[in-house]
This record gives sequence, C-alpha cells and structure tokens, in this order.
Amino acid sequence: MRRLFYAIAAVLFSIFVLPVSTQAQIVSVNDGKSCETAFIVDTAFTGVFTAGDYWFMSETAMLPIFLYVYPQEESTKAPEVQFDFTCTEGVYDDPDVAKLVDLAAEYKLTLPMHNTLTQGYDADGNRPYMISFNQNYRDLLYNNGVSYSIPAYLRLRLYSTSRVKIVSRSMFSMCRDFTNTLSLNTTLLFEPIDSVNTYVWPIGEWINERYMFVWRGEKKLSMYVGKNCRIDRSNYVRNYFILPDHENNTKMTPARAKEWIKDVNQTDLYVRLFAEGEGTLTLETYSEDVDITDYIIMGQSAIIDREKMTISAILPYGTSQDDMYDAMDDALKDMIANKRYTAFNGEKPKYGKKYATLSIGDKTYTMVITIAQKSGSTISTLNNITIDGVQLLGFKTNILEYLDVEVSNTEANIKAIPTDDKAKVEIDAINSIPSVIKITVTAEAGNQMIYTLHLIKSRSKNTRLLSLMVDGVSVPNFSPSTLYYKMTVNKLPVVTAEAEDSKSTVEIGQAKNVPGFAQIFVTAESGDREIYTIKFSLAQEVLSCNQTAILAQLGRSYQISPNEDIVIGCPARDWSGQNICITWTGQKDMEVYVGSSCLFTTNTNDESVIAHYTLKQPKWTKERRYFFGVNELATLVRKTVDNNIYLRFKTTETANIILSTYIPTCNNRASMIDIPSVQNTQSSVDIPQNAFSTIYSFYLPEWQKKDVKITWT
Repeated sequence: MRRLFYAIAAVLFSIFVLPVSTQAQIVSVNDGKSCETAFIVDTAFTGVFTAGDYWFMSETAMLPIFLYVYPQEESTKAPEVQFDFTCTEGVYDDPDVAKLVDLAAEYKLTLPMHNTLTQGYDADGNRPYMISFNQNYRDLLYNNGVSYSIPAYLRLRLYSTSRVKIVSRSMFSMCRDFTNTLSLNTTLLFEPIDSVNTYVWPIGEWINERYMFVWRGEKKLSMYVGKNCRIDRSNYVRNYFILPDHENNTKMTPARAKEWIKDVNQTDLYVRLFAEGEGTLTLETYSEDVDITDYIIMGQSAIIDREKMTISAILPYGTSQDDMYDAMDDALKDMIANKRYTAFNGEKPKYGKKYATLSIGDKTYTMVITIAQKSGSTISTLNNITIDGVQLLGFKTNILEYLDVEVSNTEANIKAIPTDDKAKVEIDAINSIPSVIKITVTAEAGNQMIYTLHLIKSRSKNTRLLSLMVDGVSVPNFSPSTLYYKMTVNKLPVVTAEAEDSKSTVEIGQAKNVPGFAQIFVTAESGDREIYTIKFSLAQEVLSCNQTAILAQLGRSYQISPNEDIVIGCPARDWSGQNICITWTGQKDMEVYVGSSCLFTTNTNDESVIAHYTLKQPKWTKERRYFFGVNELATLVRKTVDNNIYLRFKTTETANIILSTYIPTCNNRASMIDIPSVQNTQSSVDIPQNAFSTIYSFYLPEWQKKDVKITWT
C-alpha cells in the first residue's frame, strides 16, 4: 500500500499553501516546471502564470477542489489539465492502481485524464475557465481501499498569461484552523471545561495501526464522532462511546477504520469529548496480531521467517520420518502448553497437509524440516550477539536479520555466542560504515545458519527539550523530564521550543482554542519520539470579562453611547462562510476595535487588539458601514482564544450598531479612489501587483465641472 501512497499521484489533485487573502504572485522561471518542482498546494492559492506547463501537487484530503483560470487576453485558447502518471515510477506495477483505472468509468471518470477547461461563472459573476474535482474522485478512492490521504499531481497548460485560482471546499480545509489533531501514544488531561473543543481524529493517517482510547477518571467520558467539525451531542454524529469510570477502551483496527472512511468519504473524523469530571485520555497502540512466537523441535528453536512465511529446522542425522512426525507432534503440544504463540479469539496452531504447513488464525507457514547429512549436533543458532559489550537490541535466537544496527566506528567489537558450544562462529570484519556483515554459525553436523547485521553509524536518541516557552517566556517549572504542563493565558498562546540535541527535530502543534492543548513533538536522530503537552486554560479575569460581554445576534441593533464601555461578543466562528456588515446609525464617524478576548482596550498598542476600523459614510449612501468578507472574518477568528471576536467602540454620540449579513456587490467590495478637493493638487493610491480581484470606484458627482487627469506610474 505504501507504493499506492505515491502511485495514485495521477488519480487526484489539490491545492496551495497560501491563504485566500494572500496577494497573487508572479511565478519564477523554474517554479512548477516538473514533478520535482511542483507547487505544493493546500487550501487556497492565487498565482499569475505566463504561458506554459505547470505542475501542482496536493493531497486527496483537499477534495472537492475547484480550479479557475482567468486569462489576461480575452480571445485565447482554452487551458488544459492532465493527470500524468510519469510522476511516479512503475505506477502500473501496482495492482491497486490498475484496479482504480479499470473502475474509473463506473464513477464517470476517465484515467489517465486529459481535459480542456470550459467557461463558467464564479461566485463574483466573472466568467473564467474552470473545472472541479468532486465527489466522484473521493468515492473512487475511498470505496476501493485507498483509505488515507495521498499526494496527487496535475499538469496545467496555459496558452497566455493568466491568473490561476485554486480553492478547496473540503471539510478538512474548512475545519483545520479551529481544531487540533490528536496524536498517537500520547496522554491528554481532560476536564469538563475542555468539552467545548473539537479534535481531529486522523484515522486515514493511522490506517495501519491498531490503537485504543483509554479513559482514566473518576467519572465518565462521552466520545462523539462525526464528519463535521461542528459536531455536538445531537448534530453531525456518526457514532458515540461512553467510557466508564474504570479503565476502558474503544479499539480501532485497520479493517474498522477502512469501513468508517468508506462511510464518511474522508480520511479525518471529528471528535467531541464530554468529560463529567477530571481524567486522562490516552491514545495508545496495541498488538493484536495472531502469530507463532517460537517453535521448539527436538530441543532446538526453529527459524521463523515472517516475510517468506516459513519455519525451518534441521533434525539430527539418522532421524526417521516417523521420529520426525512424533517430534512435530511434541512441538505442537509444547507450543500450546507453553503459549508459544499469540491469539486473541481462541485461535490455536495446527498442522495441515501432512505436516507441510502450520497455521494459526489467517497465517499459514510452510514447514521446512530437513535431516542432517552427518552425525553430531545440528544446533546452529546463536544464544547472544553483543556489540561493545551490549546485547544487540531486539535479538532473538530465531531472528536472522537485523536492520539499522548502530555502531560507533569500524573498530566496534562484535561478539556472537553459539547456543551449542560445539558449533563454530565466523564474523565478517567491519570494513566501512554503513555496511552489511554476516555471522556464520556452523553446527557440529555441518549445517549452517547465517545471521545478517546491517550496520549504520550510531545515531542520537535524545528526545529531550532544552527550553520550552509560551509567548517568549519560559514555561514555569520546566524540566526536560516533565512531559505535561498546565497554564492559564489571556490570549491565544504561541509555543516555541528548542531541543537539547541539535540533531533532533521539533514540531509544534499550536493550540487552536483556549481551553485547549499544544503539543511539542521531539524526534531524535534515531527516530525515537517524545511528546510534551501544555494544557491552556483562560485566566479568570478573561473568563469574568467575557461573561459580561453582550452576545451579538445578527439583525439586532445595540445602542452605543460615548460614556459607556460596552463590549459586544460576536460568535464569529458560527458566522463562518457568511459576509458580515457592521452598520453605524450615527451622524459622525465611529471607531471600532476588535479584540481576541473581552480583556482589551481601545488602545491600538494593546496586543489583544487584532483589528481596528473606522466606520465612515461612503459618498453614495447615508450609512456608515464596514464589510467583513468571509476570508477577513476567518482571519480574525484564527487570532481569538475562544472563536469569538469582541468589539469595543469610540464615539462622540449616541446611536445604534447593527450586525447583519450582506451579499457582495460592486458597491460593497469596491475601494474608493478620491479626487483631491483642492484645485491643482493630486491624490494617489497604491495598487498591489496583480490585484486582479480588487475593484476600485470613482464617485462621479465630484468630477462635475472639473478637469481630472489620471496618471499611471
């Protein structure tokens, strides 16, 4: 399946890393000219491209996706898109890819695909060339076993300089700015106050893992699962679990995860956790793989090769066939009596086809039992392997090959002790690192066993942090050996950290809300990983202040007076996807300040102030307004602690504030360019490079009986 992770590269397509509000950019000469230089796309992208071919790469979690092309020349050849399989070598060698290609027609798709874009209308009434990658693409993947997000490549051919806009409308892209992703093998402390948050459960990323949710607390934890980040106890629920007050778990297996993914048509689930009391929730992997752990025949441990699915042993010289069968019967009885296997549903090992195979559960090994060609002991296994006096990590007598064996240098002292002192051991010299050396064990009877070590240079296993800071201040009582911290904050915190070892890497999952969690992942050079967690709660003064704010409702008016300090709390997260207008009914301009919590002032130097607006009267209306577009509102919400924005005002008169939705038009989207009021003077406006989506307006009544010159510099 790992090949498939890249092989479907040609099957689907997605987006770019720049937020929607980012200005369009001119593309450099070599950008996106090949698979290797493809633009890595995320949720939304706008770029300006000259004529030519360009590559994009994203992940299928971004589906559905919409691609728009706005040529600068009105009469030009239509752009083309093509899924190109050459980005992934040997793609057709994977049977899963061939299966998807064969099934594509059932989903009204043609693979490999080459399409010419057609013209249509976008949300702003423009008529670009466009194409959508919709539900059919997701269904093709998720209904046929591709149950995790995979990279996908697309080649776009342009015939003139064009603006390219790519937008994801996936649930993942809509929810990712407001939800933290759960992490495997980590523990989180939960309290009832934490139940306001939604978390991402990346079942697609963990598709090959067996793991469980374990709750340890005095009271119960309810876990609600759905496909929407707005999930609560009654809406968008797919399933729910009640974890009682003793250690209990909800298990997830690959087969179960695939069914869920097929059901919800996405690789991420969304989880709400309602805690009745304080406790800890642990996500931990576990093993439930039925297998043979050891096979002892005539006192000798046979070699179990789990890749080739064989069990090999050599019996003493002169052993008859009847003696061999008796020995195998004894081996089976010993295996069952001493539990030399793992089973979880009552499975027991058994022979088949006259001792030719040994099966347990759905695993079947081929038996390779031979008789020594001369007398003497046939035991050719090792009892131990040490490197510089330390036992080889993971050594077992019946395991013959070891990957990534770390040694400090070519002088490393490797010793091997045979199980039978009559056996002889030969060890290859270490001539270089990395290298492969063999340890050959020759039994007294002449049969041999070869152990293989793949040597690499020693790597650091240090997963400790040197420092851990929140908003530039060290976390109180920080210690590299302490993995869990609790802090109160008055704004959305920013966590920074530094590893003790420069060879280690640090990744930080910032808290998206408060209360909420930030997690710091420290990965050592060796691949070992440790997770530090900081739980954030709102400071009491913020909680008290937020509770005093007036909760805004769309369409209602609120009186504002110059001698009153009124704070209006707006559930901006709930307004996502809508365009919001603030209307001021006063006769003079009004100052509006937006804070990340209630605890801010009308001082623009206050770091809690995330925006400041002046409500002015446009020349063509009698009302003072400010229009929040969808993207601007989303940007503000990302800076808040609790998904609400808070408004304070500065005015010299008493009047009303009204919050309402609006439909974007040229009037409320346009930026006014004023002409100077004094004769023989000039005014200027800076127009951003490639500002294709910006509309400018002139108020023509002011131009009457005036000579006006427009100059472009």
